[in-house]
Amino acid sequence: MDKIGLTAKQKQVFEFLRMYHRTYGVFPSTREIAQGTIDGQTILKKRPLSTAHGLIKNLQKRGWIEVMPYTPRGIRIL
Repeated sequence: MDKIGLTAKQKQVFEFLRMYHRTYGVFPSTREIAQGTIDGQTILKKRPLSTAHGLIKNLQKRGWIEVMPYTPRGIRIL
């Protein structure tokens, strides 16, 4: 699948995924993405859980990440 360009919000979430993984060595849960904090610092604007889930789905559809179903923290950057 080819990577398609991202919207501003999707770029923010993608960068958050990279930063979170760099900091903790694991990818964040959807709830942690919705909260948008790393080490107590706000990186992303707080969002509803459904919005965070939608952004993750869009990143997957656009070919930037892979989400492994039924796996906790099951995100992989492509």
